[in-house]
Parts: sequence; structure tokens; C-alpha cells
Amino acid sequence: AKGVPFASCNTEGVFNAWGKVPEAGKLQIVLLIFLLEVASESKKPHYLKGGVPGKIDQLPFDGIEGLWAPKIKFWDPLGFMGALTEEQKATKRLAELKNGRLAMLGLVSFLIAHNLPGSVPLLKGLNF
Repeated sequence: AKGVPFASCNTEGVFNAWGKVPEAGKLQIVLLIFLLEVASESKKPHYLKGGVPGKIDQLPFDGIEGLWAPKIKFWDPLGFMGALTEEQKATKRLAELKNGRLAMLGLVSFLIAHNLPGSVPLLKGLNF
């Protein structure tokens, strides 16, 4: 953003940083999340009807004319899992989904602890 240094976004605390992000930046973030959701939900077969949850091969479009965009495979962008069997890949993909869910749970617990003092007893003596 023009005239907005990155360091100034956190001057009033992490939880107020979103309010300092310019509207165009917020729109870009929300639009990217929307496109990833569309890519996930438009996958055939759908993960609730026999598809593989969390598997997105690449974006469902080839890009925009005149705008460079890499062709990225989201789950294994560097191709490290090519030598694994399908069963091993499925196990690792499921572990990755579970790790993501645990990370979201941890983040939510920190947000709750910040906004409701004393709500997470284990953090009481940690000066959080």
C-alpha cells in the first residue's frame, strides 16, 4: 500500500492490525480465500461424495491474459511425494488435514484467551 509501512500495521497490537490494512489489501485476501474455496468445492467428485478431502491439483483456471501466475499443485508443490503409494499419500494427506485442524483450534484458543481473560487456565501464569 502506498504510504503505509508494514511495521505501522502492528503499532496498536496484533488484534487491531486488520483495521489498519487498506481496503484493497483486505479485498485481495478475501478474494484469494474465495477462489481457494471455489477450487475446493467445485472439485469432482466432491469430497462428501467419494472425492479426496484436501486435494486440489491446481487452480481451476489458467490465469488472466497478460498476468503471470504459476501453475501450483497445492498439496505437494515441490513433488516430494511422487515415490509414495496412493495409500501412503492418503495417510499423509489425512495427517496434514488433522494438523491444520489442530492449528486452527490452537489459534482460536489464543484469541479467546486474549479477549476473555482467565478463560484458559493453563495460560494464567505465563504472562499472556
